[in-house]
Amino acid sequence: MNFYASSGLRYFRITYKCSTVPPHHCVHRLRLGLRESSSGNPPVRDRRLPGDDEDATADGQFREGIKAARRRSIIHTRPRRDNATMNKPALPVLMALVALSAAKNVFLYEVQIPKSSHESCGDACRAISVLQCTNYGLFNSDNGDSRDGGKAPRLTLNDGNSIPTIGLGTFLGFDENGQKDVKPGDVSTPLEWAIEAGYRMVDTASAYKNEEDVGIGIRNAISNGTIRREDMYVVTKLGSTEQRNVVPALRQSLKKLNMDYVDLYLIHSPVTFTPNHSTFDVIDYLDTWKSMEETKKLGLAKSIGLSNFNQSQIQRILDNAEINPSVLQVEVNLNLGQDRLIEYAKDKGIVVMAYTPFGSIFESQDSAAPPPRVDDPQLRSIAERYGKTVPQIVLRYLVQRGLVPIPKSIHKNRIEENIDLFNFELTPEEMKTLAEFNKDYRTVYPSYWQDHPYYPYERKEVPDKSPF
Repeated sequence: MNFYASSGLRYFRITYKCSTVPPHHCVHRLRLGLRESSSGNPPVRDRRLPGDDEDATADGQFREGIKAARRRSIIHTRPRRDNATMNKPALPVLMALVALSAAKNVFLYEVQIPKSSHESCGDACRAISVLQCTNYGLFNSDNGDSRDGGKAPRLTLNDGNSIPTIGLGTFLGFDENGQKDVKPGDVSTPLEWAIEAGYRMVDTASAYKNEEDVGIGIRNAISNGTIRREDMYVVTKLGSTEQRNVVPALRQSLKKLNMDYVDLYLIHSPVTFTPNHSTFDVIDYLDTWKSMEETKKLGLAKSIGLSNFNQSQIQRILDNAEINPSVLQVEVNLNLGQDRLIEYAKDKGIVVMAYTPFGSIFESQDSAAPPPRVDDPQLRSIAERYGKTVPQIVLRYLVQRGLVPIPKSIHKNRIEENIDLFNFELTPEEMKTLAEFNKDYRTVYPSYWQDHPYYPYERKEVPDKSPF
């Protein structure tokens, strides 16, 4: 067992090797990040961590570690799995969490679990996948060759499923005539490029009118042997005109996607409309959530969640839910940090997906949106330091916050660039610099819906004109 820390960065690497019958072996690597302490505790640097005693009784350490971690709310374990599954190879993960938890400012940044050919490691890998840091969850990857063949690590959800840490967005936006029409190939071709580049998640919605094209792109990738269906994480959303018929709406989406299930089904918005989209339809989102729970029970959706809900609305669902939301999808970028909402969601065990991750960095200099732009000197300096682009720095910032960004692009080179994020890490000082751009400015601000009683955002004195 080998623990060591890097004093230049507040990141800790814990490496553990377990050998059974040579030459088979496995390596478990954990990287922990230490945030700035708000309680005045000094940062932990270059210190030996508990568990570095080869003569200690692993079982005893493990049992004590489980108790300590539970007392400090650092981990959750599935019932009756403690002794049956969590064997010695999981010990360094547990002990590291316990060791760094006292200051209450530890987050789990990455754990790498390479594939192994022996059963004892398989048990250990499953054990580690059970561990969840209550603030940020657990990333799982296979040292650049993950179980799904993709480039992105995975984050464990509160229902035991896992989600890639980046995905491809597919909403094509608006033009002068309203929402853009989707022609064959508009989405399927970029999606095939994305899958070839290592993406294993795609985000679509009933409202995007592109589910059929998304399904074509995935089927093409399956046909050419790039992926299997189980490798791909598919997200779609319940439309705002469909909330009176949730299960039939998902069945219709599945028909368009040509799939038996989706990996994640989200309520697109608490704001609802009549079927022709002409007037508001007031539907209690608690009733909608009950039907969402039914989609999971029927096996039509592996996980369920929310999009564009505010904190009070989420709490109301949690207070009444049989099945808690696993994911919250909201706008997050440099201009809209969403710190309070993100901390709240993570405290509730909800993973946050970040749409519109680039915010306004590509807008013109005379735009009303606040800085930064893509040519901002501070952003360029950080990007040059790592040999990356400014968009890559922005995405990396979101990933290191424990978020799941879903950048949209229809250009092959940008699609490939956007996932090239997992071979560097930003320093705490750089993360702080990026966080300081926050102005609580929404790029997506549908104030034209603000007369709806469940409108989730701040209301404007003069609402914008609807593009629909």
